[in-house]
Amino acid sequence: SDWISGITDMRFRIFPNALNLSYFKNRETELIRNFGTSVLYVGRFIEGKGLRESIRLVADANKLLGLKKKSEQFTLTVIGSGPIDPLEIAKQYDLEIDWLGEMQYADVISRMFKSDILIQAYPQPDCLTTVTLEALGAGMIVISTPLSGDKDLGRLKNCVLDQLEALPE
Repeated sequence: SDWISGITDMRFRIFPNALNLSYFKNRETELIRNFGTSVLYVGRFIEGKGLRESIRLVADANKLLGLKKKSEQFTLTVIGSGPIDPLEIAKQYDLEIDWLGEMQYADVISRMFKSDILIQAYPQPDCLTTVTLEALGAGMIVISTPLSGDKDLGRLKNCVLDQLEALPE
């Protein structure tokens, strides 16, 4: 991260994504699972991490279900902390949420096994997060905006090449 930060005008840090497999082993996988309407958001409550967008999407989905006269609505449980108040955002969209605050790792994983859908609606591209890996390990459906990929790698490559060409011989 120091090397690439040194040749670009951007600061880079490396965050390893890893799972504690002891929370996922010895789990029997159901071949056919009837998924329900329990939606989970896990993350930091800061701009850019998708809290606001995720709450809005669940509220919009419930409005669509209401228009189609579907009685079962999505429920949203929010885990995390930060300067943004999820209850205020939910109130703006007329959505009741279950805010559990910050939780111990084991409790977050336990909640994932009790939930059906993980939502990650980021306003900008993000990486394959640890939360995504954990949700997949728990057998959840993951609804996400596009992950960072070729387009972002291409921009980074061009930036690095430009910087390397600008270095003195």
